[in-house]
Amino acid sequence: MILIGSVTAPVTRVQPAHSLGSFTYVDLSSVDSTLKEIVAPKLLSANSAPSRARQLLRTHDVLVSTVRPNLNGVAVVPEALDGAIGSTGFSVLRSDPDAVEHRYLFHWVRSIPFISEMERRSSGASYPAVSDSIVRGSSLPLPPLAEQRAVARVLDLIDKLRSERRRAIQTLDHLADSLFFESFGDLVANEMGWPVRNVGEYVKGFQSGKSLVGSDNRSEARVLKISAVTSGDFDPNESKPLPLGYVPPPEHLVGAGDVLFSRANTTDLVGATAYVYASIPGLALPDKLWRFVWTSPQETEPQFMWKAFARPEIRRLIADRANGSGGSMKNVTQRAVLDLRFALPPHRDQKRFASRFSRVTRVKSAQQAQLELLDEMYRSKMDEFFPIAS
Repeated sequence: MILIGSVTAPVTRVQPAHSLGSFTYVDLSSVDSTLKEIVAPKLLSANSAPSRARQLLRTHDVLVSTVRPNLNGVAVVPEALDGAIGSTGFSVLRSDPDAVEHRYLFHWVRSIPFISEMERRSSGASYPAVSDSIVRGSSLPLPPLAEQRAVARVLDLIDKLRSERRRAIQTLDHLADSLFFESFGDLVANEMGWPVRNVGEYVKGFQSGKSLVGSDNRSEARVLKISAVTSGDFDPNESKPLPLGYVPPPEHLVGAGDVLFSRANTTDLVGATAYVYASIPGLALPDKLWRFVWTSPQETEPQFMWKAFARPEIRRLIADRANGSGGSMKNVTQRAVLDLRFALPPHRDQKRFASRFSRVTRVKSAQQAQLELLDEMYRSKMDEFFPIAS
């Protein structure tokens, strides 16, 4: 083991405000902590340079966010961003090519041993952070260059396959959205002239669960968090164990075919809606998630309703009717949702869409299953190459 700082070079500090024209800026929000990529660099004018814009980036630099190390905001600077300016919120690791392969270093800073060390050495309860010196002063296992390159090749290959699966899933999501819009248009503007109805005409009401404090028990019975629906896709893993001894009533349990709705969240996320494809025994609703209860279930296509309530024009209507102070937690009442009024295509058109959408969903599910296998393969290889010290 050696120190990261012993095989990385110092980074040039600059003053963009003293230059002419504009520059590309990479700040902490530019890095996607899931993809481990720079996804949203900013083009800024020199006279609007923030005080943190000080680090001159070069191709192959490894960026490590020094704030909230548990989120592991790391990325490699691609060739297209050579010469960009990075935030001082990053520790910029520029590899000595004679000592360390930059891709090997990149995978190391994604490893559990590295993340755990950063978490242990961070300070600040509400905004945990580490310093650049802590990152550079941390340990790095350093086998010979040939072995480093072999490790990086294996992990890069799996990573490439994972990226391809994620792009395929993203494309299928765009396809589903396009399919809905091409079929029905904007449900508020209603350029296609569909019948306009109040939500309360086809939604009898909403079933919610109970406000429960999660426990540390290992029972399979769990209660959902509101984060289970915020992405727009149902995630049953976003849940916590039910309190010991509490048995939820049957009407509070989540079942296949349910459409769930977040009645409380931030302005952007209130009204998030998701569809439950499969029942999970013992999974209960909290008080902040609602299940739609249809007036005429036989005349309602839940998948159509899910995608309708996920449309941006409907989400804006819901957000406008939510109450709460500032941009923090907003709440929307059942009456506010039931009083919404927008276009509702006839059942036959809903059913036709649901059939076409199901085909897209099946392909997406296959891609997600492959991604899960690749994720597990990547974790397994990381554990093999970078084991946790006993």
